[in-house]
Amino acid sequence: MPAYIGRVFFSKPVALPFLRWRMLRHGYLHSPITWREVKNDNFPGVWLTFDEETKPDIVVFYCHGGGFSMGSSFFYMEFLLAWVSLLKESGYKNPALFALEYTLVPDAVYPTQLQQAFAGYEHVLSVVEDPSRVCVGGDSAGGTLILSLLLHLADHPRHRGKLPGLATMISPWVTIVSPNDRNTRSDYLNADSLHLYGRQYVGNKISEEDPIVSPGKCKDPVRWARASPSQDESSEPRHTPESNVACEEVPDEVVVDVVNYIREANVDGLQAFLHGPFWHLNINWHIDLSPSSNERQRLQDVVGRSLLSAAAFCSSAEVIKLMLHEHADVDVKDIQTDYTPLMVAIKQNRYEIVKLLLEHDASKALLDSDGHHALHVAAMFAKDVRIMQLLTCSQTVLLDAPAVLEGPDYAMKEGDNDFDYRFDVICLLMQYFPNDMRGAPQWQRKALHRYLPITPRFTEYNENGFFDAALKQHSGLLTSSVTIFRRAAQAVSIKIFLDSETALGPPERDHNGILEALTLQRAQSLPGVPIPRDFVIDVLSLLGSQERGMARQSPDKTTPDAFRTTFSQQYTKI
Repeated sequence: MPAYIGRVFFSKPVALPFLRWRMLRHGYLHSPITWREVKNDNFPGVWLTFDEETKPDIVVFYCHGGGFSMGSSFFYMEFLLAWVSLLKESGYKNPALFALEYTLVPDAVYPTQLQQAFAGYEHVLSVVEDPSRVCVGGDSAGGTLILSLLLHLADHPRHRGKLPGLATMISPWVTIVSPNDRNTRSDYLNADSLHLYGRQYVGNKISEEDPIVSPGKCKDPVRWARASPSQDESSEPRHTPESNVACEEVPDEVVVDVVNYIREANVDGLQAFLHGPFWHLNINWHIDLSPSSNERQRLQDVVGRSLLSAAAFCSSAEVIKLMLHEHADVDVKDIQTDYTPLMVAIKQNRYEIVKLLLEHDASKALLDSDGHHALHVAAMFAKDVRIMQLLTCSQTVLLDAPAVLEGPDYAMKEGDNDFDYRFDVICLLMQYFPNDMRGAPQWQRKALHRYLPITPRFTEYNENGFFDAALKQHSGLLTSSVTIFRRAAQAVSIKIFLDSETALGPPERDHNGILEALTLQRAQSLPGVPIPRDFVIDVLSLLGSQERGMARQSPDKTTPDAFRTTFSQQYTKI
């Protein structure tokens, strides 16, 4: 977009009417937050506050983006109003925000914008009177100004006591002109345009290599230490100063590039590593003057999630590979839930990530705060049957965690073959399905319960209503024809029938009963067919019938062993 078009579109005459239209659409005739313009040539801007008569207890000093050549605070007004509202909701009594309306290029070039930023910051300090109550922030070119402002304050000893309490930036333009800038598929701004805007801002009175105009050129960790927020005037640089850069939903390749770029800087004492994310994938790096730190891989974010867990949540395979290459702990647990990255990947249905973590020996036996291991999490959340296959391909998955296997010996034995083992795994999974079947048709439950055995192995299942839950899971929550729930409902129902001979007696083992127990009759006009009729007919044929219709034959010609052999072949086709 040409700069002159952007200047019109993002300007006050266009942005402010649009804001008022948005407010009216949501029922606001007047803003609950007061804003007023500050028309001062040294620091033009906009104040947003709840109570102008009371000194604010926190102030955000914000610089908007736009490549220094377009944009205005009024274009950001809805976002800024929301920010102040959220501060109020979080407990601040009178939060405020000052948005700087710095002069755009080519009307003025550096150092005008930095001078205005410094003057605006001093104006904010005159209002709040305590720099620790100020948060400076900006996006894109505004982030550049904030970084330049921090360096400027740090470079002048008389200003070091004015450093803010916090700095937060959104996609800051760290290096004005960089050889690392390149075009990718997701870019809407090409490198040539970026360099054009950057050189217009720098002008011809200073080198684009100067860190004060292009903060990314500053490779001195001590200088950045002095520029870190919350330094008092007399203090020495902190031993482990921290610079945080957060990127939400950032592409994998960008994460890897950030780490590589920092490492390629090859500055003595500068170490880059990925630090705990927030909800989506965020990145922090530390300028760490203490290389012996051994806590990096286990650093958590404010909600207790590790980087690997967040990467698993976002399906960020490249980030996971990078961390594992750096010897990250593949089984690091989140603080609040004790979830491992494997559990997060399972819960989010990330098959490829589950596979990647298992290839790096992620443990399936670790327990979360509720006492569940990976297979339990899969029983509750996974919708991709391939995840179940990954977890059950190892016949030690449950043997590693006997503490959670209380009551009947659900899968403590592997069985004679893989089919037996899968039957046991399915039975274990079924007890974790929801048991609320109050809305299920009475005839459906009666038909299924007709074949419930009274043997110890299945009595507890009956009490927990897990068969009812299986039907609900299949017919209500999931409709895919290829799911572990369908296999479970089919396989367990057949196994109940085969194991119920001593309880119900041979006369009850008629094929019509199987048909009644395994199907929802269409004549009942009930929604869904949990188990396909064609499959039931195939089962009846496997039991010895020569006809695929009513399928009647003496039950004594069919034995559980014979059925097990034929059904195990059919099982793989379901």
